[in-house]
Amino acid sequence: LSSYFNNTIKGSVWRRRRRGPIIIVSTITLAFAAGYTYLDEGFLRSLTFWARAYPIYIHYRYVQWLTKGKSDEEISQAFSVLHRKYSPKVEKLTLYLGGFYLKQVQFMSTLDDFVPPEYMIWLKKMQDRVPSPFKPGEARQIFEQSLGLKIEDTFSYWNDEPRGVASIGQVHHAILKNGKEVAVKIQFP
Repeated sequence: LSSYFNNTIKGSVWRRRRRGPIIIVSTITLAFAAGYTYLDEGFLRSLTFWARAYPIYIHYRYVQWLTKGKSDEEISQAFSVLHRKYSPKVEKLTLYLGGFYLKQVQFMSTLDDFVPPEYMIWLKKMQDRVPSPFKPGEARQIFEQSLGLKIEDTFSYWNDEPRGVASIGQVHHAILKNGKEVAVKIQFP
């Protein structure tokens, strides 16, 4: 019994001594992960997506479970309520995240037979009428900074209103000094 007691006490002391380095390594790992998360925009966007989209997904699955065995009309009505509730939220999230998420929405907008009509209303608009994230005059400023040229020196006409806005940039109508009409695509930063 005394040998068991001694081994148990020695074992617990040894385990306590082992905890220190484990806690230090864990803390360093968490600090590195937090720093990486703070600095990596793609990871932050993915995290934002899942933090907002997963609860919506869970709600859809819950309604699917609740409506199991019910009539098609009841199921359709239950999901229609969810579509009306979450469609504006998903639209807002997509516009906030931009880039890859907008590109996926543009793809989904071609699947009329797959996507519910409540979503399709705004999905179709995202093909070429995405709201511009630029402030007035910002596209002009980006053009001038990127190429080192003044708009007035390059074009005889420049329309500050974009002709179209998509997932990675927007297009402006302009006329070169030689009279040729051109479309100038400004990529989002």
